[in-house]
Amino acid sequence: MGRNGPVTADFPVTLVTSFLHRGPGLLSWVVILVSVAGPFLYPLSFLIWASLYALWFMGSIAPTAVGLARTCWNIRAQQAKPTPEPCAEGQLHAFMLCTYKDDISLLRRTLDLLAGHVGADKKYVVVLALEARADESEKARQLVSEYSSKFLAMSFNEHVDAPGECRGKASNASSAGRYLNKLVGALGLPRNEILVTVLDSDIEVYQEYIARLEENVAQVKHGDMHRTLFCPYMTFYNTEDDSSVPAGVAQWDVLWAAAVIGNMGRKPWLYNVKFPCSTYSISLETLVEMGFWEVGDVGIGEDHHTALRLFFTFPHEADFQVIHAPFGASSVGADGLLSGIRARATQAQRHYLAQMDISYVCYRAYQQWQTFRVWQLAGLVLEGSGHFLHQGS
Repeated sequence: MGRNGPVTADFPVTLVTSFLHRGPGLLSWVVILVSVAGPFLYPLSFLIWASLYALWFMGSIAPTAVGLARTCWNIRAQQAKPTPEPCAEGQLHAFMLCTYKDDISLLRRTLDLLAGHVGADKKYVVVLALEARADESEKARQLVSEYSSKFLAMSFNEHVDAPGECRGKASNASSAGRYLNKLVGALGLPRNEILVTVLDSDIEVYQEYIARLEENVAQVKHGDMHRTLFCPYMTFYNTEDDSSVPAGVAQWDVLWAAAVIGNMGRKPWLYNVKFPCSTYSISLETLVEMGFWEVGDVGIGEDHHTALRLFFTFPHEADFQVIHAPFGASSVGADGLLSGIRARATQAQRHYLAQMDISYVCYRAYQQWQTFRVWQLAGLVLEGSGHFLHQGS
């Protein structure tokens, strides 16, 4: 565990918060030990504990199961309607393309898809978010020279390592977000009219998502996109036709995508937070108000954490809009079954750090106890813990 924890801006280092940082991990080890030794040492107590835990787990996951059915129904209803015609002008978009040691052919595939959108040369600003490395810089310059004419503007930003910051998507995006804010000003574009879409290097952003996103802003939000997180749902485009993806990994990713869709359709009992996965859109003005992405010396999922920060930073104002359109992600590929499982396990280990957001929820609920009622605070902790335990597992 790092000395500053994952959330240096909102989570100051004290004895209590240091314990909270370690709480989820310690609890996981306790659960493992109890599960192994409990049936032999204290069978009756273990049976009671296991029954209560199973009830709590099922109760916390039930809204996601119902949400999956609800979202699938809404997606089907949305697909029955004609897709909105893409507009060549109008809503301005910025795309934060986060990359780390990715092959240039993968980045070209992502940029080709964006460049093929209607109006990309009139309303798309693309910023590559990368680490300050010689090989990465050369790759970024080559891509800018190839694609800058296909967008309204294109550039790149290099994140320079700083004390208390680990390398990762959050630190790259936060640094690039500040650069984007300056770039927008230099281009003379209105900051309050720009939607920022965050994506990884392998993500396929389809024209349908942009069209339905613009439709939502115009019809549902009535042009007011401030303090709103727009969440598309995730699909995998290489689970069937890519032989490098083991069947077990592909099946796991399909279940993962279903869990993400279920979360978007769930109706939390006590608070309304929708957690995007990897790709989402938020206004540049909101990012400026939030201080962009939060960084620390431990890397956690910036997507879920940003949703939580939005909720706590703007209580009673934060809004989460589900866009019933997909984006494409790629499953982890490998040369063989064992290496594929190993790569997927490494990815799962990184996702497991999401459990640290349980501590963040507890701390912010304690910090803002006057903002919420007692039953809302209990719901924040219980539902937040359930969600991140499911993510970690």
